[in-house]
Amino acid sequence: KCEPQATHSSQRPPPAMRLSIALATGAAGGLVDGFRPPCTPLNVVSPYQSVWSCSDNLYDSFPQHWTGSTVGMFGMVAVDGKVFRYMGAAGHGAETTVTQKSVVVKPTTTLYRFEAGGIELDLQFTSPSIGLDADIVKSSRPITHVTWTAKSLDGKDHKVQVYYDNSAEGAVNTDLQKVYWTRPLPLPATPQPVTSKAGHNLKPGTCDIANFKVDQGQCAELCSLHQECKAFVTNSDTCFLKSCGTVDDVVPEPGTTASFQSGSKGATNMTVMQLGASSQEPLGQKSDSINWGWWLVSAAPQAGQHSAMASDSTCRTAFESARYFNLTDDTSGPRAASDKWPVVSLAWDLGAVGAQGASRHAILSYDQYQAQRFFGTDMAPLWRTSWGSAVDLLAAAEDAREQDLADTAAFDEELIANVTEKGGSKYATLLSLVYRQVVGGTQAVWNPILKQPWAFMKEISSDGDVSTVDVVYPAFPMFQYLYPEYFRKLLMPILVYGNNETKIYGQDIPYNLAWAPHHLGTWPVCDLIPSKQEQMPVEESGNILIMLAALYKEQGDLSYLTNYFPMLDSWADYIVGSLPDPGNQLCTDDFEGPSPHNTNLAAKGMVALDAYAQLVEGRGDKAKADKYRGYAASFVANWTQAAADGDHYRIQFNLPNTWSQKYNILYQRVLGLNTFPDSVIEAEEAFYQTKLETCGVPLDNRHPYTKSDWSLWSASMGNQQQFQAIVDALFHFANVTTSRVPLTDWYDVQKCTQQGFRARPVQGGLFAKMLVPMKLDIEYI
Repeated sequence: KCEPQATHSSQRPPPAMRLSIALATGAAGGLVDGFRPPCTPLNVVSPYQSVWSCSDNLYDSFPQHWTGSTVGMFGMVAVDGKVFRYMGAAGHGAETTVTQKSVVVKPTTTLYRFEAGGIELDLQFTSPSIGLDADIVKSSRPITHVTWTAKSLDGKDHKVQVYYDNSAEGAVNTDLQKVYWTRPLPLPATPQPVTSKAGHNLKPGTCDIANFKVDQGQCAELCSLHQECKAFVTNSDTCFLKSCGTVDDVVPEPGTTASFQSGSKGATNMTVMQLGASSQEPLGQKSDSINWGWWLVSAAPQAGQHSAMASDSTCRTAFESARYFNLTDDTSGPRAASDKWPVVSLAWDLGAVGAQGASRHAILSYDQYQAQRFFGTDMAPLWRTSWGSAVDLLAAAEDAREQDLADTAAFDEELIANVTEKGGSKYATLLSLVYRQVVGGTQAVWNPILKQPWAFMKEISSDGDVSTVDVVYPAFPMFQYLYPEYFRKLLMPILVYGNNETKIYGQDIPYNLAWAPHHLGTWPVCDLIPSKQEQMPVEESGNILIMLAALYKEQGDLSYLTNYFPMLDSWADYIVGSLPDPGNQLCTDDFEGPSPHNTNLAAKGMVALDAYAQLVEGRGDKAKADKYRGYAASFVANWTQAAADGDHYRIQFNLPNTWSQKYNILYQRVLGLNTFPDSVIEAEEAFYQTKLETCGVPLDNRHPYTKSDWSLWSASMGNQQQFQAIVDALFHFANVTTSRVPLTDWYDVQKCTQQGFRARPVQGGLFAKMLVPMKLDIEYI
């Protein structure tokens, strides 16, 4: 990554340095003790692998996908023969529960603490999604390390056994789908024939079928065996039965145990179990819950360990009655996910546990084997460029476990310290809560055409679109602060689409609009015809120009934009032609209803022109840069007169006695621009304080609801007292709301309840304060 030029980084240190500032200066970080998240992240890595607990106690209900659908994760602990439930809903086993003493949410890690029968049980979920710029492949691994630690509290030794299981609900769209449960075989170092259930000889090669590797010719052979199935998915990487109700010929026998002979020390005799639909169509559906791929649970050999795949009642009853460690696998599948609820389960007999304690661990993962279809080309998850199968990935993850835990602990500590120093403990608590939500709204892939990594972001819970620009934009502050290069990779598909470069991917869909794209398609398929997009011309064009200018500030690099400057110039010129009043255009807040002559949208266009001037000047065209700065200055002069409304500024140029948050001016502060007079910002910030309600400042005068991302953008332009007042209100909302969903960004500030949306990556906008140059912070305190 290029180091930022001195002129770009003089007021704020570059990304690689920021996470060491607080420790180097002796600043201490801390979270608010006793914070109750509306939902707590457990296994949150990507839009499909996104599991949360949305109850006060982990044992009050089953965990759930961000959509609210159940993901049947269940846990019990036996202490001196008495069995307690620590995870999952009542009525499904172990009716006596442990007592939850605390839950702490850090950026990468959630730690629960329970007590029961004289012992303390800690349960830790750690998703090592860090270092997205330093090592994008490693950071993209779809894994969550789970650690159980038990110790005596009363000075006595206690016999302790720990149990975990999960159903197939996380791997299907509905629980009526038939599922298989298997123990996937490893890939041998030297290819050897593998005999399928039907007796066919399958040789490892290039075609991945449920973690078997077979060559392309044998893919065709397998397809020919099922004449009743008319359609199959077959390409250079994968071969899957598309519509058959069986994959008997290509999955391992249920109950088969694999022993690994690779060079990975973690792989030897490793337990790996998986659950997935029996009929799979990768990338074939556009729902929020996946119905292809495999939910995996793995564990390295540990003392007292046993695993079993059977019905939930069989496994749980066996554990409760002290028969689990002799339990064998159910080999009867497939059947519906809700038919006697097949589960994969693990348990450990820890023996006599004293004050020193005992620990065991496992890994949760999801292998979706294809991640995106970009205008005809399927793109695999990026991790598959380094590991040929999920089994290989899990073996490597086991080897890396101790380093992962050390790295994430250091990352969490330093990020919390930095954020606390900048905005206080409530601010740090909020940002810790949303970190996995934001990263988990993206997916890194391998682009086989350009031979490089790309990334995409899902518009979670609103439209389900791919890389919606006015969702990407509010999420941007976290990535600008931590991972600007990852974000550049996320913008590339949008630039490629806008620049008419989709033909080489298989679909030639000309982008023929004068402004920037709105999105790319419906997740996980990019195939949008431009005329079908929601048209937000100034909104999206301004968003792209501002984000590119901010990336230039961070990276000091414009080389990747060489072929895109003509397109960007045209978008800047479109903005010029749309101002000073954008007329009846839509903006990102269209959920509020029409808002023609929108002053905040106009402000975005003006800041965007000023920001784009930095890019133009960076490429050596000062005359053109001065032209865009001149346009911005003339438009602002008009704006300050036409939008004035006493002690603040209007929501629309034509509506007196109105107001709105002018969050779009934020990037003036971030980029060190002088687009609007300071007096405009100061007047607006003072006015917002007069509108502060119990849980925040409304977005404008029309409704009593707000957006958390935009509110923190607005707050970050104010002085420290003004900023803290809005942070306190948002923290109060998160801590008390009865809307138990992964933190919503759209909520009622009077009732403190969700208005709409959940789990969206736009919460990356909460990092806005971290982008305001330190010099400005000092001036405004």
